[in-house]
Order: sequence, then structure tokens, then C-alpha cells
Amino acid sequence: IVITDLQNVSHESIASVKSNKIAMLHLQKRAHSNVGDYLRYGKGLVQLINKVSPSHLFFVTLEISMMGGIMSRLLKVERIFYVISGLGNFFFYKKMKYKFMRLIYYLSFQVFNKSKSTKFIFQNKEDEKIFLNQKYIRGVGSMIIHGNGVVIPNIQRGPRKINANQLIFCFAGRLSVSKGFGEFITACKAIHRDYPGIKFQIAGSCSPDTEDFFSTQFYEEIKKNNIFTLNGELPHHAMEVFFKDADIFVLPSYREGLSKAALEAAANSLPLIVSDVPGLRECIKENGYMCRRNDAEDLTKKMLEIIKNLDQLPNMGKNSKHHIQQYFSLEKISKEYLSLICK
Repeated sequence: IVITDLQNVSHESIASVKSNKIAMLHLQKRAHSNVGDYLRYGKGLVQLINKVSPSHLFFVTLEISMMGGIMSRLLKVERIFYVISGLGNFFFYKKMKYKFMRLIYYLSFQVFNKSKSTKFIFQNKEDEKIFLNQKYIRGVGSMIIHGNGVVIPNIQRGPRKINANQLIFCFAGRLSVSKGFGEFITACKAIHRDYPGIKFQIAGSCSPDTEDFFSTQFYEEIKKNNIFTLNGELPHHAMEVFFKDADIFVLPSYREGLSKAALEAAANSLPLIVSDVPGLRECIKENGYMCRRNDAEDLTKKMLEIIKNLDQLPNMGKNSKHHIQQYFSLEKISKEYLSLICK
């Protein structure tokens, strides 16, 4: 049984999920970050969970896990799992409002979760270490499960282009500051000066003039630049085609839980260039390069390095797919979750 906001989900998608004997229950997501909306959402969530009365309950994402911690004493559930899919960059910001948010998270996990029936699931070791060292969790178990599993495409990619000026680099993710989108754009412009034929494909959502995003003018200038193709936020089924048409995946994000976009790009046999941060360094194993965080110059160097070593691309692509099959496939990850449920 899945509880989520179904407002913008197609009837076809819901029917497909239900055909696999998965029930879908609608709960309108929060529209605002005020106390009233949190209370409305929390009340609705408690009511739905107690109506279902599950034996095992998974709260997914940090925010929902925090709310789950606060509500845990009100729930009729045997076992609760908190899936911390990523900490988010706010977790490290020094502004007072973020310090207050971290205090709320701390209290929710401290006060309401000291039970052997509770377990925290992290997607990378660094996030788990932070929670343990800073005592966000005490008296409960924790473990690592690397993501939600990736479907390995059956389609085999053809041979790589050998002409550097025909290469296509791609970026997938929010077009935001913390995803390293600014560094990506700067590096692409530098690459284009030496290799004017190279193209750059971009997929992701954008909210100009809001927190963690750039100005409207910034995005308008990118749209006018013919070296970039902005595809907007693509549905999941379209991403395989997006990756198939590209040669190298780039994501210089500042931090991830575990990047689904990078894993799916690798599953599609793309070499990767990612930043050397938690949630991305796990994606690299002889299948690309890591650049320094928040460093457009180093990203440019890594992109140039891959351009100048085109003969390595086929092996990098094979290594990408093999790495995903070995550590991140849907079959492997689902078995790890089933082992929790079937104990």
C-alpha cells in the first residue's frame, strides 16, 4: 500500500501500479511550509496509516521520516523503518532558520524513537555517520541500503562517436545551485570554445528566483544559447531515450543521498563525470571521473580529459553498466528490503 499525492499522476500509471496488487491511497502534499499545513498533512497521514493498520511501515525521505518520528506513538504499527534518502544541503547551512529545522529533526528522532522495532535506513555511509555522531538516533538500529534499485535496460548501446565535436554531454536533475548547475553551464561554455560542435542536453525542473535556483535572466540566456537543449522535466519513461542519445553524463552536485539520475545514466552505459561527494562517489568505479565540489574549473578539466581520451569511452560505458548490475540493480536492492520484511 502506497500513500502519496496522486493529483498529478496519470490514470494509466495508477492502473499499472494497481495491476501489480499495489494499493494507492491519496494524501494531498503540503503546499506551504507553515505549521497549519504540517498539522493537516500529519493528521491525514495518521488517519490513513491507522485505517490500513500495517505490520511494517516505511517513511521515505528525511522530512517524512521526521514527521513519522513525531507521529510514531499514535500509530498502530509493529515495525517502523525510516528511509533517509538524503540529508539535503540545508542540513549544513548556518542560517538560523536551518539551525532551527535541524533542532526539530533532532527532537523528533530523540523523543519518539527508542524502540527495537525501529530501524533507520541510509543510502550512503556519510549520512549514517552524521546521524550517529551527532546523536540524531540513539537506541535504534541503522543500516545502509544503496538506493531504491535500478532497472537495467536490455537495449545495447552502439559504438561511441569517435569525433570529439560530435559528442553530447547530458545533465539530469533540478537546474539549481546545489545540483552544481551553475558550474555545469560555466564548464560547457569553456568546452564549447575549443570544441564548437559539442552539444549539451539538459533535463530537469526549474523554479527561477526561488531559493536554491538562479534568476530568470540566467535561464533565459541559456535558452537563447544554441549549444544547450533544455528539455524540461521529463517523465521517467522518456529518460531512457534521453540517456541513449547522449555520450557522457555530468552531475557536479554538492551532495546527494544516492543519485538516481547518475545510477540510471550508468545503467544505460554512459561514462560519468560527477563531484567527489557523498551519494555520487559511490557511482564511480573505473567508469568516469570525479571533480571537486563547487569548482567549475576542475569540472572543465575533467570534461576535457574525457574528450581527449575518447578511446576509453567504450570500456567506461561497460564498466558503468557492470557497476550498476553488481551493486544497485532492482533485483539486488529489492532482496535487501524483502529481508527486512520477512524476518
